[in-house]
Amino acid sequence: MKGWLALCCAVCMLVGAMAAAESPTENGFSALELPADEILDMNLDRNRGTEAIQWTQTEDGAGVKMTVAEEDGTQAEWSMDCSQAQVWIADLDRNGVKEICVSGDPMSDDDVTWCLTYEAGELKPLPFEGAEYAQGRITGMDAEGMTMAGYVDALGTHMGIRRLTVEDGKLVTVGDGLWHFEYDLQSEETWAQQALTAKTAVPVTYVDLTGKESRGELAAEIKILITATDGVSRAWFTVQDGRRGYLTIAPDETAGWGYIIGGVGEQALFEGIRYAG
Repeated sequence: MKGWLALCCAVCMLVGAMAAAESPTENGFSALELPADEILDMNLDRNRGTEAIQWTQTEDGAGVKMTVAEEDGTQAEWSMDCSQAQVWIADLDRNGVKEICVSGDPMSDDDVTWCLTYEAGELKPLPFEGAEYAQGRITGMDAEGMTMAGYVDALGTHMGIRRLTVEDGKLVTVGDGLWHFEYDLQSEETWAQQALTAKTAVPVTYVDLTGKESRGELAAEIKILITATDGVSRAWFTVQDGRRGYLTIAPDETAGWGYIIGGVGEQALFEGIRYAG
């Protein structure tokens, strides 16, 4: 009986997702998450007729195969080494051509996302900053784009959130483009367990509420929380007293991991940096 109820629930969820895809929300946007092995009939490319979309995970769980079939039997395929996959379908740029976005782990414990378009009988990945994928896994979609969660190490951070969408045939970041990390800033436990403590004076740039920047330093024993990063050159922080700013960071090429700040390695400057691998 439990198995039958679970099957019924799964069917109801699938039907509801399909209905949502074909019944746009009030602002004209809709998205669905397509389960593996299910076949969805949908017009992907603005042409007359519908295509049958299906994706499967390989038996060993290490690969994904996407198939789009036309009514005349012709089909396009795309495959990738990728485990724990999820597939979303939406028209993120509102041009009438829907994107098929595949999130998963390409055997590296680092989730990435490919967004494919189907045009002229071919599945093509949209570029993102010189690559055919973006870092992170889709956790949701709305009219403004998709929310991505990804592993980002900026002085011990772990899971960050940022937003992407599609513009002019490519994936682009939404807003400031930074990876953001959320905390309960009013919690003493947060500051006790998740904050970094300066071991010595650390050079920083403070930013006031008007956006004005000023050079300064963190004094020894001051606690900070890393709130955002581009993962390349800046790590934004907040101090418990409310001051905000950023650290200018650079990859530590000598150590092969972590960052340097003002020519000094992160471990020499802060206590509390957690392993983020």
